[in-house]
Amino acid sequence: MTAHPARALHLRMRRLALAPFCLLPCAAVANPPKVELALVLAVDRSSSVDAQEDVIQWAGYRAAFLDRRVADAIAGGPTGRIAVVVLEFGGPDEQRVTLGWHLIAGADDARAMGATLRGCHRGVPMAGGTALGATLLRAGALLRACPCDP
Repeated sequence: MTAHPARALHLRMRRLALAPFCLLPCAAVANPPKVELALVLAVDRSSSVDAQEDVIQWAGYRAAFLDRRVADAIAGGPTGRIAVVVLEFGGPDEQRVTLGWHLIAGADDARAMGATLRGCHRGVPMAGGTALGATLLRAGALLRACPCDP
């Protein structure tokens, strides 16, 4: 018996999201909303990414949140919600939260996130190289500070 397509996409999306950042516990908050996933979207803003690659990067994130299959996968999870934060990175001291934590609880929220990401653009690249280690540490700190309960 094959899995429902939305459930299969949900499982693939969850594995993909967890792979680079390892889900960590969120900070203690009184009655935090339960979410299936706390996701750090890391956007490479280093000088190694040219303008065309940057457009592709942002367009991919926007397209994902505007895709009905992604919204269905989020809604099809046990909580029907995920938490998302956007982190831009460059060199060792160049990590910036572009969009703070957003709760995505259905198609309307996913579309709103896609529209919000439409307003994000490259601007001036960060001066440093690509510091993945520092970025992973910052992503871990963001996950620990997540206001939701994954």
